[in-house]
Amino acid sequence: MKNLFQDISELEFDDYTKVGYAPFLVSVFDHRLTEAEFVKKEFVCHSEALRNGNIEKYMIGEKKFISMYMDMAKDGVVTILNGKQIDLAYNSKALYSIITDSLREIVPMDVYFNRYEVRVVGGFDRTDLFLSVKNPPEKELYSCISLHGLYIL
Repeated sequence: MKNLFQDISELEFDDYTKVGYAPFLVSVFDHRLTEAEFVKKEFVCHSEALRNGNIEKYMIGEKKFISMYMDMAKDGVVTILNGKQIDLAYNSKALYSIITDSLREIVPMDVYFNRYEVRVVGGFDRTDLFLSVKNPPEKELYSCISLHGLYIL
């Protein structure tokens, strides 16, 4: 099996193209938040939303991400666990747990969606990093993102 998870831990956003990815960000927000905007948004993080009584606002965005990721997973999704690539069943509890734990900033996710040939690294501020093997990424991927009410930054 092809290694879908090369080490990217030391790379900056602009370096992803050097290792063969077309990077972009997907967010519930239509732009990158400034520090001032981030501080004002009491529903950016799950823990903050719970603490501030804004969980309903938070859940709107979380549901969008979950719905999109489940759609993307229909043709297969792979993650890495204990150094081994693992195929996850579409709509499985394991996949759902990986996604929600990442969205809630408990454990960042690192998954690869076969259909779109895109690796997704998630876990911070309701904005996930998409690393497309195809450059440019397929228009179908952009359509899927937009269909679920999320934004490409």
